[in-house]
Amino acid sequence: MREGRQGIRLRAVSPILVFLLLAVLIVSCPSSHTCEEGTVTPKPGTGVTLEIAGQQVGAEDSTLKINARSFTERDMEELLKMTGLQYLTIRDSEIADIAAFATLTDLKMLDLSYNQIGDITALAALTNLEMLFLYDNQISDISALAGLTNLKELHLGKNRVADISALAALTELTLLELGSNQIGDISALATLTKLTHLDLGENAIGDISALASLYNLVWLVLSENQIADISALAVTAGLYYLYLSGNRIGEVTALASLVNLASLDLAGNKIDDVSALASLKNLAKLYLGGNALNEEQVDGLREALPNCEILLYEKESQ
Repeated sequence: MREGRQGIRLRAVSPILVFLLLAVLIVSCPSSHTCEEGTVTPKPGTGVTLEIAGQQVGAEDSTLKINARSFTERDMEELLKMTGLQYLTIRDSEIADIAAFATLTDLKMLDLSYNQIGDITALAALTNLEMLFLYDNQISDISALAGLTNLKELHLGKNRVADISALAALTELTLLELGSNQIGDISALATLTKLTHLDLGENAIGDISALASLYNLVWLVLSENQIADISALAVTAGLYYLYLSGNRIGEVTALASLVNLASLDLAGNKIDDVSALASLKNLAKLYLGGNALNEEQVDGLREALPNCEILLYEKESQ
């Protein structure tokens, strides 16, 4: 009987022992480490708030858009603490030196438009970039971009770029903006066959033969250049929007095959015959002002294209 009572007494105490053992285990297991399978370890920096250019942002935020007039060294130091940053916009902030951006290797989108950037060497390290906006800066040398082969969009308008040979390897590009630069030779673009949108307006381009291979184009700007021969465009049958104003074009026969065109700008050229355009039945808007056309020619085109608005700016402004 005594032995039986002792057995009963031990069984009664055992839950207390179990509780004490569990308490020891819990105390000895720090919250920042995994104690059981399936337990998530909190990441360093979770919940940390940073102040960048007057904004409160989380250290693990993936997107940051700054609208400050200036971006200081301290702001950059704080920015580099953002561990998950993938989409960054800092526009019109008087940035000139971007050397520190070389460490932001996880970026997929970077917009540094409307700044004072001249040297973009640091961007060579950002090989994960898919979209890059550098509109309205002071950039002339773009050789650092040659290795950014994941780029799908590149905006370099309103800079000082003349040599675009570095772009030849960026074959994933679908949108390329190079307007308002100093470009004359566009042969490097012949390899960019995935392009759907291309802006080359306001440059010094005369030869556009390289565009003959860009059969996926739907939107093309070539306004304000030195172009006379547009025969290369005859094969770009997918074009919907084509802007050729302010050039030296006299012959437009090559455009007759572009039957998908919805908008065509030929203002300010040397065109004296537009009969070839009569086949463009999908045209909704056609700009012809500033050419050597008589009223009879224009009336004939209006009859052939009854659904198209034909605009003669010089005549209408009188």
